[in-house]
Amino acid sequence: MTLEYVSKSDSKVSVLAGCNTLVYSTLVAGGSGAIAATANVVPELVVSIFDNAISGDYSKALEAQNRLAPLRAAFDLGTFPSVVKEAANMIGLSAGHCRKPVSPLDTISRESLRKILAGLGVVTLPSSRRTKKW
Repeated sequence: MTLEYVSKSDSKVSVLAGCNTLVYSTLVAGGSGAIAATANVVPELVVSIFDNAISGDYSKALEAQNRLAPLRAAFDLGTFPSVVKEAANMIGLSAGHCRKPVSPLDTISRESLRKILAGLGVVTLPSSRRTKKW
């Protein structure tokens, strides 16, 4: 579908990915970029998809897209934008809390999100939760 949009658009039209999981494929198809909610949390990672794709290093761009996938999947832990706000708060940005009717994440979802963010290297887990590698 994205390839069709790009091929049917003139050069004055920028085709952007609106889904965080399609940044890489949109760029490869000739799109101009993305509007990625995950960039609020890991902007360097999202930019690396763009920078690597534009420079022709598609393997690094795809690697970055794959690293981003767990954070995007975490959006299913709650109602949008509760996950993005919680993630922003966890990394030290003051995003505040969601307003009703959107509910905050429950304890289990919050813990799952923290683990994903730790895997991305943007937060640390308390030492009691770290897995020892012997």
